[in-house]
This record gives sequence, structure tokens and C-alpha cells, in this order.
Amino acid sequence: MNKSTSAEAQREFAFEALFMHKFNHPNIVRLHWIQWDPPRLRIILELMEGGDLRSFLRDARPTQEHANPFDLSMLDIVNISLDIARGCEELNRQKYIHRDLAARNCLLTERGPNRRAKIGDFGMARDIYENNYYRKGGRAKLPVRWMPPEAFLDGLFTTQTDVWSFGIFMSAFHSCENIGCSRDDASAFRNNYYRKGGRAKLPVRWMP
Repeated sequence: MNKSTSAEAQREFAFEALFMHKFNHPNIVRLHWIQWDPPRLRIILELMEGGDLRSFLRDARPTQEHANPFDLSMLDIVNISLDIARGCEELNRQKYIHRDLAARNCLLTERGPNRRAKIGDFGMARDIYENNYYRKGGRAKLPVRWMPPEAFLDGLFTTQTDVWSFGIFMSAFHSCENIGCSRDDASAFRNNYYRKGGRAKLPVRWMP
């Protein structure tokens, strides 16, 4: 972060670094070092060589050359899911909500068989220790497709918000799909999905 960075962006970046500094858990990305020398803020994060899960899912899709590029088994998928669930459990234990729990914000230590998944990107995280909830104001960009109705319609976030997001994450992960929502169709999504009681579809492998 340099001198040309806006004051608001500096505050948001510092806020995120402050949150990450509080955690020491095997399924949450570690913040190793931070230096605040206004207007410069420098941080060193744990190296996650496997990249984000969204890219991993995209590259894991069957191709003409390989039906299973990473030789993923159901056990591998379950273990990655458990890693993210344990990270969520730690956030809940410390009274934090992530608010943007999506595959793009979950990282892998590697792409090989010894991979471990960790939660990262705490730019939207909030501390709810005192009230057990957080109510959003303003018009900040929000990850619509990962939000429960009360968060999207009323701006109300609790630890259950991350539980909902985790369910959407699981649906996308287990079906190797990329679900997203652009700013242009956010309003349509609200009117045509949430207000009509829409729910995410179960992956085929989950069908009874």
C-alpha cells in the first residue's frame, strides 16, 4: 500500500490486518508480520501455494485429457469441507463473522494430496462480541449469492450468516460450480429469488 492509496482503502486494509492478527488456527490464514508507517501499511501473510478454491474448482473440472485432473476422491472433498468448517467454528468461538465466506476467499496450502484449506480475506469481517449481531449501513458491495435473506434484505448479520454462506460454499464445491452475482443483477436476484423463497439446488451427488 503506497501514498496514492485512498484513506478509506487504507482504513479497510488496516482493519482487515487487525482481524487476521487475532487468529492462530490451522484453518485460518496466518498474518506473520505487520508494519504501520502512515500512509504505508505492509503485511506478510502465510504463503498459500495452492491458490484459492475457486480457481482450484475450475481447474478440477473434467477435461478431454483427464476426467479427474487432481485425482480428487470423495474423502479429499470431505476433508477440504471439514477444514473450512473448522475455520468457521473458530470464527464463531471468538465471536467474529466473516460475511464473505466463498470459494474465492478460501485458500489451499498446496494442490497436491497434502493440501489443507484455510479461510482468508477478512475485508468484510466484523466483531460481534457485544451484541451477537452486526447491522450493515451504507451501500457497500456485498456477496449476494452467499447471503441469507435477512442479511441481504435487512442488513442483519449474525454467526448464522456464515453458516448459510458455508452451505452455499458446500453446494458450489461439491458440484464444482462457480456461483456468483454481478452488481447489475443483484436487484433482480433479490426480487426473483429471495422474495419468492428460492433456495440453492443440491448437487447431484447429494441427492437421496
